[in-house]
Amino acid sequence: SRWSRAGRPKDAGPSGASVVLDGSGSYDPEGSNLTYIWTWDGGSAEGVNPTVTLPFGTTEITLTVSDGESTATDTVNITVQDTIPTITTATGGSGSWYNTNVISTFSASDSCSGVKDVHYTVNGTETVIPDSSASYIITTEGTNNITYYAVDNAGNTESPNSFIVKIDKTSPSGSVLINNDAVLTNSTSAILTISSTDNLSGISQMRFSNDGISWSVWETYNTAKNWTLSNASDLMTVYVQFIDNVGNVSVSYSDTIYMDTDNDGIYDSVDNCPNVNNPLQEDRN
Repeated sequence: SRWSRAGRPKDAGPSGASVVLDGSGSYDPEGSNLTYIWTWDGGSAEGVNPTVTLPFGTTEITLTVSDGESTATDTVNITVQDTIPTITTATGGSGSWYNTNVISTFSASDSCSGVKDVHYTVNGTETVIPDSSASYIITTEGTNNITYYAVDNAGNTESPNSFIVKIDKTSPSGSVLINNDAVLTNSTSAILTISSTDNLSGISQMRFSNDGISWSVWETYNTAKNWTLSNASDLMTVYVQFIDNVGNVSVSYSDTIYMDTDNDGIYDSVDNCPNVNNPLQEDRN
């Protein structure tokens, strides 16, 4: 008697591959019915076309065919290969802005042949780690482009994955002008002209103070603001701070203006009659 060899195995899973064995080519010259016994290290099966699960690697299978009086055997080697790529997950970096360095971690898993190495590329520079996990500290400000994938021990390469990490560790800069940068005013009501820049996450809010200690509540950034000056002395100061979209707070920026109550061009502390318009400072007593 004789037999034909097994068909191709399907793609392997964690426990191996499902294989259909085929002994239909066996025959008995006298036309007797045959029995089919398949044996291999760690398993056995019966029938002309049994479906069996074989482990990774090469398995030698023996078919014994009998008509009840005599037997015949043949063997075949079947190799089960891992054709399923690894799966890699990454943490650290959601696409939002960060104001500190970011640690990205890459973890690969492969329940078949196992992970050979992890590949990751940060802003065009690739690193290969011969392990199932890797990590990288991202320190560069701005938008960082990250690509990663893994390769298993059977040579299967995962399709690349990607994400971005945006970092802004720089505080905003800015300025404030009182009454369009005037030197004198005769009123505590002022119009502030405000400017701020943040080239990364962008400006979010601003706040104000007359003494640099007590501050107004944070409010949406704007380029103009009505403000009441403090007239504790004739030299009045306004302070402003800015905060960007990731929480970096600026230093205080300020401008000053002198009180000139009588609007004669002379600020009050040196005006001999601060309540009388007296630009020539003549004696009015």
